[in-house]
Amino acid sequence: MRLSITSIITLIVLVSIQVLLPSGLFLGAKIDFALIMVTYVAVVSGNNMSIVFGFLAGLLVDSFSSAHFGMHALTYTLVAFAMTMIYNKVQFKNILTMVLITLLSTAGKYVLLLLITALTNAIFSKTGYPVKNLLLQGLIEMGLNMLFAPVVYIIMNLLSGKKLQEE
Repeated sequence: MRLSITSIITLIVLVSIQVLLPSGLFLGAKIDFALIMVTYVAVVSGNNMSIVFGFLAGLLVDSFSSAHFGMHALTYTLVAFAMTMIYNKVQFKNILTMVLITLLSTAGKYVLLLLITALTNAIFSKTGYPVKNLLLQGLIEMGLNMLFAPVVYIIMNLLSGKKLQEE
């Protein structure tokens, strides 16, 4: 319970920071604090609540995004599901592996965004998410998320009272 309340409050603060960052700062890419939080909750809790958390985080990001409403909700829900499945198979909780999982979740997010964009382009004949430079933005975002993930994970561990295993 404490993790959930702490996670929700931290998510709101981090999404607020994410929204306030200028979009052209890193060639159109932004640090995806919401994705980092979804990954953290999925890997630390490893239960179905992380999928609900991913959906709510996606809705929060969608409310500030110019993309189709629900695009981030779907993407974060699927990422949370995948990360929960990975957690249930391999239980690892040190910082390095969690940073690598953040890389994996960011790559998964961009694969899903490309698929959703291709689908929306085929159905509605318009762009759901700007495809131009999407690969470059994805690579930059992977680097930014990997850079900021340890900071978010350490802060969340301090706030929630959970500790990562020292391996």
